Amino acid sequence: MITGKNLVKFDLIKRIVTSLILLPIVISVIILGSYLFFISILLLVAFASYEMSRVVRLWGYDISSFWSVVLSVLLTSIIHFNASSFNENIWLILTLQIGIFISLICFLKPNLIQLKIKDYLFNIALVIYISGILSHLLLARYMENSINIILFVMLVIFASDTSAFLFGKTLGKRKLAPKISPSKTYEGAIAGVIAASIMAFSASLYFELNIRFIYVILLGILIGIIAQTGDILESKFKRRANLTNSSEILPGHGGVLDRLDSVALNLLLLYYFLLWY
Repeated sequence: MITGKNLVKFDLIKRIVTSLILLPIVISVIILGSYLFFISILLLVAFASYEMSRVVRLWGYDISSFWSVVLSVLLTSIIHFNASSFNENIWLILTLQIGIFISLICFLKPNLIQLKIKDYLFNIALVIYISGILSHLLLARYMENSINIILFVMLVIFASDTSAFLFGKTLGKRKLAPKISPSKTYEGAIAGVIAASIMAFSASLYFELNIRFIYVILLGILIGIIAQTGDILESKFKRRANLTNSSEILPGHGGVLDRLDSVALNLLLLYYFLLWY
């Protein structure tokens, strides 16, 4: 049986191997785009909504995994086939943002809702939350000159995640959120933000992004902070369900939600950054 430092090394190896396998696949799908990209997003939505329905069900609510997946895929498809309308109409995208925000509040403060139809409302919130957030990647991909920006953001998130995990496991001492995620440390979080800034600078040069140095560094810091926030947020959801991982589909990472925790909220930043850029 693997224990102690050997367990940390084993988890790290699994995490790195999985990342090395997934990273070129993700990059290829983003570059190729078209229906391959769309189908890949639908698969992510299906897995994420299934895992989230499992989490919410363990909170004590009667959530249908089947309908969560079906409706999430349906909503994502609707947004996909109307991407130009969303990108050109500020009111449509604001409506989607408001829906995501309300859904997030429902998950963070479930006791605020005291209606008999609470289970149905949580099912709707789940669909809007998962589809709404992941659809931002679809909307971003269909904007002009988006490929390099998307790859830039993904690489910065990857650097932040990997560094936070590595430094947190090896050098971390002070707990960041002990009641929510005991493994998260200040040392790991700081390392993640620093790594995000360094990667942001390096990637901006590689992709020849015409952005001032100070904005690149600030963007890297912001991506790193949002990644840590998303990680803690998902940990809070899992903690309430007495789960360590949302599933075990990805060795070293857990489930799709575990892999997307630092990415999800950054997709909103990615979208608005593309609008500005």
